[in-house]
Amino acid sequence: MRSARRYTPTNSRFFTTLVRWTYGIWLRLAYNIQVVGLDRVRNLHPPFVLVGNHTNILDPFILNAIIPHPIHWVTSDGNMRKPLIRFLLLKLVGSIPKSKAIPDIETVNWIVEVIRKKRGVVGLFPEGQASWDGCTIPSYHSTAKLLKILKAPVLLGKTQGGYLSLPRWTKFRRRGRIILDFSILFTPEELKILSPDGIYARLEAGLFHDETAWEEKNRIAFAHPRRAENLELALFMCPSCSSVATMRSSGDRFFCSSCGLGLQFDAYGRLSAPEEGGRESGNPTGSQGASAPATVREWEAWQRKAFREYVLEAAAKENETPLLSSENVRLSRGWRMERMKDVGRGRLALYRDRLDFTPGTGPALSIPAADIEGPGVLKKNLFEFYVEKSVYRATFPDLSHTGRSWAAALEILGEKAAART
Repeated sequence: MRSARRYTPTNSRFFTTLVRWTYGIWLRLAYNIQVVGLDRVRNLHPPFVLVGNHTNILDPFILNAIIPHPIHWVTSDGNMRKPLIRFLLLKLVGSIPKSKAIPDIETVNWIVEVIRKKRGVVGLFPEGQASWDGCTIPSYHSTAKLLKILKAPVLLGKTQGGYLSLPRWTKFRRRGRIILDFSILFTPEELKILSPDGIYARLEAGLFHDETAWEEKNRIAFAHPRRAENLELALFMCPSCSSVATMRSSGDRFFCSSCGLGLQFDAYGRLSAPEEGGRESGNPTGSQGASAPATVREWEAWQRKAFREYVLEAAAKENETPLLSSENVRLSRGWRMERMKDVGRGRLALYRDRLDFTPGTGPALSIPAADIEGPGVLKKNLFEFYVEKSVYRATFPDLSHTGRSWAAALEILGEKAAART
């Protein structure tokens, strides 16, 4: 879809109603969803904008189960590269494509069309991606400017318990409780008089949610026998030995394959020493003697700082040792929503000034770090980045190779380069 004129967001009311009364009912039962402020939803009629904090991949479906109107969700075009999914999202749901982390005037035009011409409902998550640790990510400031342009009512659907029910890094759902709290965040009159900065401040305050603090207060069990599995997609750096990409998981255990740090992830989202002792992976301090943070939120805060130091220190060394490397990576290249084509399978390595890909057969590829834009993670572990108008996707051989570390490293290198100019 290289021309915006070829696509007009159109939502099938029959399809969305069918999904709401089938899959939507199952979601409400399976995740024990409770709704607060339902009267505000019933009394609000299109056009309006629905915003929410992004806790897991099911957020749009959960909100769709409550809102009695078709919703045109702003969706990453990375989700639309398979023909069947593209058909469902574009032809039946009327999703509005967005290039991940890159401003897109086409997206704004489609949103304006839905609100002003079609007098419909636009749904968006201002954070741009689901949270890795259960705490709200700062929103893009451009969202505030967009809301001021639209001057349509803004309905906030705040999700609590969504992260612990299905964390971004896992496929195993836990039945605890999800609370959806609806409120009117802005009226058209307020949007007219507020400045973009004032809109942004209220938007951030309305969206903010810390799942760790909420769980400590409510003490709701989110149990599953394999609840720690793939936690290394979020927490990829060991707090005991500071190794990168050595964390592993199995069942409810989370451990470092380098120093022997071993923890248990409980039903309340906390990490602690295993109940039974004497296991190689059961040392709560690791061979280095440093204790681990007690929650994913605390670990993430430590990791953000420690990984930045690791990248900057490695980048300062003038040698050809890669900051990150992985074997048997499948690299693909595409454009927007078109089907991606394989570049090859081989070794991916990130250096302080470039990203190299050496396939088993065929020519090698070297991309200057300065040319890379919008590095990020699609879904759980697909590492994507843009070079001019092309999007590249790296698929790792298993879930122990986290794409998040690659995206974070490139962001740090980009900030360092920008600071020098």
